[in-house]
Amino acid sequence: MRNSKLYSVSRTSNFLLFLGIMLAGITVMSNLLATKIWQIGPLIFDGGLILFPLACVIIDIASELYGRRVANMAAINCAAINLIAIVAFTIVNWLPDAPGVNNVNLAVVFQQYARLSIASTIAFVARSLVNNALYEALRERTAPGQIARRAWRSSFFARIIDTILFNTIAFWGRMSFGGLTKLMLIAFVTGLIIETFFLWLVVAVCRAVRGDVEDSDDDSEDWYDDDDLDFDDDSE
Repeated sequence: MRNSKLYSVSRTSNFLLFLGIMLAGITVMSNLLATKIWQIGPLIFDGGLILFPLACVIIDIASELYGRRVANMAAINCAAINLIAIVAFTIVNWLPDAPGVNNVNLAVVFQQYARLSIASTIAFVARSLVNNALYEALRERTAPGQIARRAWRSSFFARIIDTILFNTIAFWGRMSFGGLTKLMLIAFVTGLIIETFFLWLVVAVCRAVRGDVEDSDDDSEDWYDDDDLDFDDDSE
């Protein structure tokens, strides 16, 4: 069994805090952006596609560096922050308008945001739990340096769950079944392509963080090999 080494939270607590802040900010902003449906040619997207893949990258980094339990906790804490945002937006939407101020368009955005955020939060937690479980299982079957392989395979199956849950909850009733199915397929393929592109970032960040820790550890061992971007399953 060849396992990549995990870190105690205390040794890299500042970086873990940074990941948590980035994760919360990206998911809240993605939910706001998702209120817009846009189109290029025959392809239909929601605005959250611009940022949301980075949240998936952060979960992969957390899972690789800190393990399943910490990565799950990061996703759950992120969901809690998004629920607070949903409550805050809902309360603000209920507040009476000031005289002479037209908040109709803002009210529409707030209403859409609440539904999209609920959908996104449910889908993101489900996706993250599945992703982290698969990542942990792949850690047992792959060499320590095969970070990209673990990240891509776990993300592939997790994205299926995420795409189905989010688009069904968020857009059911807002578009035809055919349009919803088309949106799901486009979102899955496009999101997977973007996440695949960002595999280099997962590998680079994990290498950088581990390198910093190794520099201060006299008993550290070489945890990397040169097959980070090799997807062929040739590990023992």
